[in-house]
Amino acid sequence: MVKLSIIIPVYNGEEYIDRCLQSCLRQDIPADSYEIVVVDDGSTDSSNVILSRYAMEHANVVVLTQSNKKQGAARNYGLSKAQGEYIWFVDSDDWIEANCLGRLLALCDDNGIEVLAIDRINTDGKSFQEKLRNTPADKIFSGLNFFKVLDNNLAICLYLWRRELLLQHKLRFVEGVVHEDTEFIPRALFYAKSVLYSRQPVYYVYCRPGSTTRKASLQRCLDLITVAERLIIFCKEHNEVASYINRMVGDCICTAVRLSDSLSVSERKVFYARISAYRVSFCNILYHRGGCKNRIEGLLFYINPRLYNRIDRWVGRIKKR
Repeated sequence: MVKLSIIIPVYNGEEYIDRCLQSCLRQDIPADSYEIVVVDDGSTDSSNVILSRYAMEHANVVVLTQSNKKQGAARNYGLSKAQGEYIWFVDSDDWIEANCLGRLLALCDDNGIEVLAIDRINTDGKSFQEKLRNTPADKIFSGLNFFKVLDNNLAICLYLWRRELLLQHKLRFVEGVVHEDTEFIPRALFYAKSVLYSRQPVYYVYCRPGSTTRKASLQRCLDLITVAERLIIFCKEHNEVASYINRMVGDCICTAVRLSDSLSVSERKVFYARISAYRVSFCNILYHRGGCKNRIEGLLFYINPRLYNRIDRWVGRIKKR
């Protein structure tokens, strides 16, 4: 029986994929009890050559290929082919701790949970910093109650999911955008009956400057607005989580506006035309996040999103003095 499927999307990952795969293979459970499903998302470098070699040498490495459709589509494709009882999405430039799968799966089995939340270690390859959640550990929550203690840790790689949960509710990633994690995780947690957070910092996040989730671009700004729009729709369908998801929506809006500072003049025009179309709904979310500061932000955003951004930057500069 396949207990776990590790799904790894790869796009031009020749520099990192060997390290990632080696970490997934250096484990303390039998190779036939888990599979590593790698999706080559139309790489133009030597990634496919490296992946083919691993597939030939390791029976539990499965390589799938598709034209370049971005990470969300690659994860969906991998999920459609996965056989494991649990799913762990891992990024190709990151890696996992050696011999960690045994204890992670034991936590899942011993507690009969649908979702296991873990911790990460951020690294640039030289220094290492544990990033632990500000969340009660070793306690089982319903997905709805987990929202109440969720500390905005919306990286998909920090969760193991029971595959049946994802299949039963037809949970898939929105395709063609970055930050698809932020849109996926709230929806998936909503349907979970049992979530356990265990303080297990076993996932290594490689913080490289060129990562698509760290650099500013018009596409990233627009994608954040797309994620906010989709979460607003989900809130309307499931009002009981609105107060928690709206906090995430507000974070998406604020992040997109701040990132827009790095865009060209023509790109900013496109961005503000898009965000202004949702000025009323975004204003309401910012206004109702709680506190005087957020109410002022909401009103400023309603009056003029550009004005809101200018004042936000001005306040930020004062705080740094």
